[in-house]
Amino acid sequence: MKAMVKARPAPGLELRTLPDPAAGPDDLVVRVKAVSICGGDNHIYDWNAVAQGLGLRLPFIPGHEVAGEIVQLGRNVRGFAIGDRIAVETHIPCGACPTCRAGRMNLCDNLRVFGVGSDGAFAEYAVVPAVVAYRLPDEIPDDHGAVLEPLGVAVHAVERSGLRGGDTVAVLGCGPIGLFSVALARLDGAAEIIATDLSDYRLDLARRMGATRTLNPGRDDVVRAAQETTHGTGADVVVETSASPQALTQAFDLLAKRGTLALIAAHPRTPPLNFLQALTLKEACVVGVYGRSIWESWQRSVELLTTGAIDLRPMLTHRFPLGEIGKAFAVSKSGEAGKVILVPWE
Repeated sequence: MKAMVKARPAPGLELRTLPDPAAGPDDLVVRVKAVSICGGDNHIYDWNAVAQGLGLRLPFIPGHEVAGEIVQLGRNVRGFAIGDRIAVETHIPCGACPTCRAGRMNLCDNLRVFGVGSDGAFAEYAVVPAVVAYRLPDEIPDDHGAVLEPLGVAVHAVERSGLRGGDTVAVLGCGPIGLFSVALARLDGAAEIIATDLSDYRLDLARRMGATRTLNPGRDDVVRAAQETTHGTGADVVVETSASPQALTQAFDLLAKRGTLALIAAHPRTPPLNFLQALTLKEACVVGVYGRSIWESWQRSVELLTTGAIDLRPMLTHRFPLGEIGKAFAVSKSGEAGKVILVPWE
């Protein structure tokens, strides 16, 4: 098979021809139909400080947002058949630790990560642990199936935020998860949805996904504009997806008293914060969001797509064959894209 391999501690990926994989006892071999590029994949591609801090063992095949068709079953696998279409939950839980047994498998004490701590799906075939395979209904096409994983992050974040109909919501960062959060806030009845990003292209996507006001921090006074929109009270819910230190500081400034900040972004460094002003005097609530609630977030995401409650088509802006992965990453990092999909067999 053809696969893109992170072979060396340097920027880029290498196209290699590797033996077709075989399924382990508890695994599936999947013919990859669509795999999307995540912000984490950008770090690995660039081999920046974030990627270098992950403790990755090279060489390996990245790529974790994937949909495909089962072509081989491990001998212990039950409940799946050759030809089933699946998407993949990135977090591989052990199923046995106290956290897993308490129903919080995304926070497993022994967590492994598909496509980061193991070979992933930037390839024609991928080996997928059956425990993280989710069977796709016929109504969901492959490219939509590939983005169920990041959609599930937004679903989990909005649910943890406690968003209620009539709330004002601010979404900081209009990458894919931010855009999904905008669409979910609209669906859940938010009265105002303020979206911020440095890319006007992505702000246009945010308006198409349901944002009522868009702001560019590069030229707009975001806090002042949001105060005008909320008549001085601030946002009931803030969703931070950008990983910008400035945006994190801004998130607390935007937050209403007794508001909730849902923190999705993996911040490599935290800016200085005045906790008295940011938290105590506001009685603010901060909730961390790590992945999805397995499998509740997946079931809600699938329902949203199969019922037409959310339309992902405006988000899926670019599509490339595997051999053009360098061009695909350039587009993904440009700020002039929504979700970039790789199709290995085209």
